[in-house]
Amino acid sequence: MGAKTSLVLIGDGSLAGAGSPDPAAARALAAASVPGYELTPLGETELIEEVRPAHELIYVAIAGDTAALSDRRVADWAAPPAPLLELAAGRRIVRHAMHSVSDAFQLTVWEAGEIVRDLAMSAGSGVTADAGPRYPFEEPFWAGAHPVPAPGYRIPFHPLDLGEQALRAFFGFIIEGRAAPTDIDPFTIRALGFRAVDPSGAEARAEERMRATVARMVAKGPRRLTLDDVLPPQPR
Repeated sequence: MGAKTSLVLIGDGSLAGAGSPDPAAARALAAASVPGYELTPLGETELIEEVRPAHELIYVAIAGDTAALSDRRVADWAAPPAPLLELAAGRRIVRHAMHSVSDAFQLTVWEAGEIVRDLAMSAGSGVTADAGPRYPFEEPFWAGAHPVPAPGYRIPFHPLDLGEQALRAFFGFIIEGRAAPTDIDPFTIRALGFRAVDPSGAEARAEERMRATVARMVAKGPRRLTLDDVLPPQPR
């Protein structure tokens, strides 16, 4: 499996019919997600092509009162930025992040600014967060309906399998696997891109430190590298 995401959904509706976003509305959403950053507009594409965009890039899709954005930085949120909460105006906010290198999956759901579901897991660390009531799409996994045929695996199912079902439940589409008749065709969801740069330079320096850490680990020789090795501990 090669699925990677770093996505946020704002609203309770569907992304179906998300045509070309209004540039002003898309910019406002991007700006609210990275307050104080300098934004440069980029081109338009399908959201499915940028579900985990390159560093510094943000893509925004809008369908009525529901919107989605993709940005690698959202995986580091302790909470949505205050301007984004204000823009959401009490609507649900969903963070969906998964990474195939470490079999990692993270799902956080905020309702009116409060966490109602927090789930995080990876092959290396096992389940590190499991707070709040589980959603119906989760239950078969926890009940053993999707076992992993690997001795010693620390989770009773593959995290990315659950991640795909969470993606379908909240965003309406999947990345890998067989599409359901009710799934949205993800290639119909248009998104507008922005380059978002921290004017202080702190983010660029942190990125360079992370790259240096990875380079040192690679220089030491082959080993199993997980996100836990290169990302700072996530506040809970």
